[in-house]
Amino acid sequence: MEKRWSLYKEEELLDPLRYSSGKNQADLVKEIIDKFNENDIVFLEGMVGTGKSAVALNIAKELGRAIFSVSTKPLQDQYVEDYEEDLTIYKNGEPLKIEFIKGRNNFECPYVRESGIECNCYRCKGARTTADCSHLPCSVSIVDGELKSSVLLHEEADLSESELRERENLSKLKVAELCPYWSPLYNFPLEKDGFSAREYQSVNGKSFWNEREEKTCPFFSQFESYLNSDIIVYNSMMYEIESLYTERKPMVDLEIIDEADLFLDNLNMKTRILERTLDRTINSIPSPLSDKEKNSIEIINSSFNDFLDKNEVSEFNREVNEFLSSLDYLLGRIKEDWAEKKQLKIEKVLKFSDDASFIGLDEENKKISFFIPKPQKVLEEFISNSGEKILFMSATPHSKKVLRNVFGLDDFGYVKGETKIPGELRVKTPNNPIRLTSNRFRKQEVREKYHKALEECIKKSEKPALIHIHAYRYLPGEVRKEAKNSQKRHIEKFKKGEKEILFSTKLKRGMDLKGEKCRSVIIQKYPYPNLGDPYLQALKKRLGNDFWDYYEDMARRDLIQQIGRVVRSEDDWAEIWSPDRKVYEKMKGLRRTLNLY
Repeated sequence: MEKRWSLYKEEELLDPLRYSSGKNQADLVKEIIDKFNENDIVFLEGMVGTGKSAVALNIAKELGRAIFSVSTKPLQDQYVEDYEEDLTIYKNGEPLKIEFIKGRNNFECPYVRESGIECNCYRCKGARTTADCSHLPCSVSIVDGELKSSVLLHEEADLSESELRERENLSKLKVAELCPYWSPLYNFPLEKDGFSAREYQSVNGKSFWNEREEKTCPFFSQFESYLNSDIIVYNSMMYEIESLYTERKPMVDLEIIDEADLFLDNLNMKTRILERTLDRTINSIPSPLSDKEKNSIEIINSSFNDFLDKNEVSEFNREVNEFLSSLDYLLGRIKEDWAEKKQLKIEKVLKFSDDASFIGLDEENKKISFFIPKPQKVLEEFISNSGEKILFMSATPHSKKVLRNVFGLDDFGYVKGETKIPGELRVKTPNNPIRLTSNRFRKQEVREKYHKALEECIKKSEKPALIHIHAYRYLPGEVRKEAKNSQKRHIEKFKKGEKEILFSTKLKRGMDLKGEKCRSVIIQKYPYPNLGDPYLQALKKRLGNDFWDYYEDMARRDLIQQIGRVVRSEDDWAEIWSPDRKVYEKMKGLRRTLNLY
């Protein structure tokens, strides 16, 4: 076996990082591989900024092909920057082949670009037409063999739009192949001139990337990586879709999940049915309607309003199953991407209907949310659609008790990397922090004391200062309005050093604010999850007393993540402030992990 550690920058081998325990990154690689000899699932605990990704890629180098899921698109972009431009890992003397899978809206449509056609649909708005446009030959709506919406076609296309509209029994394939770039993934080969069907093993069995022999769409061409890459990197949203819904991802030797605790928390198959989803579905069915279509439309219209009236978390019953089955049938009549994606999610909810819950919300956008408040069941489904080995990585993994009682995991390996936040965290306290709860905040006297303590934190803190927003309602009115507006723009200015104080809901994970970028973190409130969340309400009902262990565990992990944004090296430092006394009480139990001063 070749040397286990490989990480090069400009052809120079970088030494593995050494941790406070005495272990280094190369030791972790060996320890985790040894654990995989005994377990199919291994958890790696390691603080932010301690090189877990390089460890994981070195493990993949040893075990075979791998899939890597990262929590957000910006983090995926960071991996692109790191491993396409800066760092290299070698396998058998050759650079590890790392490919990145992204969504349609990241790719310009070459078919439209060539023709000079401009699209003004709500997705394009006259700007660069991406592969996400709903008027492309590969995405246009076809219902019952008829073209339902306009389609962007070259003047020299084999068929014009008017000719397509005159056709009966029109298929999605017939329209899509008018684009000479279209190269789809199917569970069958396209035996047509101009296509070369390339087989691979997906989690759902035999699948095919139907490559164009002359030119290939850049969105579809990335799926060649399913056949020949060493590492495939997804963001977690696309990873979940490819794992649980389309089931197109390739079978590999190892699957690596970064920010694994967040991934597991969100593994609930949640899907929303908005009133406009029903309207769009009904309007996409062409006249004349069949008796079955009329009956299905009547069912979804009447049931939707009944469910909205409940306005509380409820378990499935016959009426809910009938509603979703009718909607599933109607969506199946619409051969369009949006309908197919929604149908895949509905069919998963129906599959787990015995464990599913729902809530109707009669708000500005009327909607019904469906979810599976049984983490163990959903995790089992995910594992059954995964590779041979799974590595869950996180700075803040769930407690072993929660993994056992909530997620049903007993048989797994557990390895610790660097478990301390590097650098120095200086705990600072305002003169009069208060004990803040949602109920107490309703009192005028408490609000005034809290806002005074928050103002003191902001005024005295070393700048630049980041205020993590737990909920907007805890901010004073004038600050609340500013904090809600243009967060993305404010974040960019803060990162560039052009803004001293930043209020944000978006920087609790995945953002690196080391050194002079940020010198203070202000925790608005101890981050207990919102018990008004319908999913947590359903989970509380299902889990009983185990729910409260999970609830405390979520808050503990969130606090560590919020604090962990700001220090990345031994000589780095930052101040920690909060107007909420509970934050200081909880930090005492985390003093060793947080390296507090």
